[in-house]
Amino acid sequence: MRGAARFVGIAFVTLTVELSGAAADEFSFPADCALGDDCFIQMMPDIDPGHRAIDPFCGSVTRDGYPGTDIRLLSMTEISRGIDVFAMSEGTVIEARDGLADKIVRSKEDEENVFGRECGNGAAIDHGNGTVAYYCHLRHESMMVAAGDRVVKGQKIGEIGASGMAYYPGLHVAVIRNGNVIDPVTGRQSGEQCSNSAAAGKSLFSDSKLGGTIFGDTEFLGSGLTGASVAAGRLSKLGPPEEITSQSARMIAWSWLVNIRRGDRVQLRLFGPAGGIVAAKTTLPAIKPQAELAIYAGRQGRPAPGRYRVVVDLLRNGKPVRTDEKSILIAG
Repeated sequence: MRGAARFVGIAFVTLTVELSGAAADEFSFPADCALGDDCFIQMMPDIDPGHRAIDPFCGSVTRDGYPGTDIRLLSMTEISRGIDVFAMSEGTVIEARDGLADKIVRSKEDEENVFGRECGNGAAIDHGNGTVAYYCHLRHESMMVAAGDRVVKGQKIGEIGASGMAYYPGLHVAVIRNGNVIDPVTGRQSGEQCSNSAAAGKSLFSDSKLGGTIFGDTEFLGSGLTGASVAAGRLSKLGPPEEITSQSARMIAWSWLVNIRRGDRVQLRLFGPAGGIVAAKTTLPAIKPQAELAIYAGRQGRPAPGRYRVVVDLLRNGKPVRTDEKSILIAG
C-alpha cells in the first residue's frame, strides 16, 4: 500500500475477513456534491511503483506513494452545509472513529497534533471481493456507523469535513483491492500504464457523476473582482471573496487554481470598461507542482462604473492551455 496505512492512521485491523459483496464495477460516487461545481478532484493515487509521482492520467495530481482520491470542497465554510458521504457499495464496517475537530493543517505543530490519526474521523469498510475502502477526514460528530455495522450501497456514513491530516476540506477515499491501491475513477492500480484518457472502461463508478470533470490537470476554483483581501489560505478558510461594489475602496481581480504543474505560469488581466488593461500580473514558472495557487492584481480607489473583464490564462510551454473569463458589471 506504500504509505496508505501511515496516511489513514486509524490502526485498522488486519484484513482477513472474507465477505460476499458487490462486484467491483458497481460502486457509486461517495459524496453528495457535483464535481466541477461545488467539489473538485484535488489528488489522485500515485500509480508509479518507483519514486516518481504519476497520477492515473499521467499528470502530477498526486505525490509519491499517495494512496487515494481527494474530493475537496472550496472552503471550510462549505463544511457547515452538511455534505453527505455515502458507502460506495454494500459491505461491513471494519473500523470507525469520530471525535477529532475539523481544522486545516498549516504548521508542523498541526501535523504533530494528528500524528497517528492522519485519517481523522473516518471508517474502513470491507466491500467484499478483496476490496476495502477507507473514508477519511469526515466532519466532527457526523459519523453514523460503527465497527461491525453492515451497510448498503448509498447509505450515509457521515459528512465531509477536515479532520486529521487535512490540508483542505474534503473527503479522502482510498480503495485497496487484494492489497493493491486502485484508482476508483479509472480502475488503474500501481504499476499499470497511465493514460490521459478515461476510455479504459474500468472505472469502479457505475453512475455518471464523473462526466465533464477535469482529471490529472489544473482546474480553476474561481475568478472574479473584489474589494476584499485575497490569498490562498484565506480562500480555503472562507471561500471566494465578496463581489466588488461601487463603494469598494479598492479593485482587485483574482483567480484561484489547484494542481499547478511544474513550469506552469498563470497570467491575470483586468480589462476596464473602455477595453484597456487596468491591472495585470503573471507568475514565474512553477519550480515544482503546486497544490493551490491564488493570483491577484489591482489598484486602490473606488472603481468607475461600467463592465469589467477578468481574463486568466494558464500558460504551459509558453502557450495558453486553459482560460477562465468573468464579466462583472459595476453599477454607477
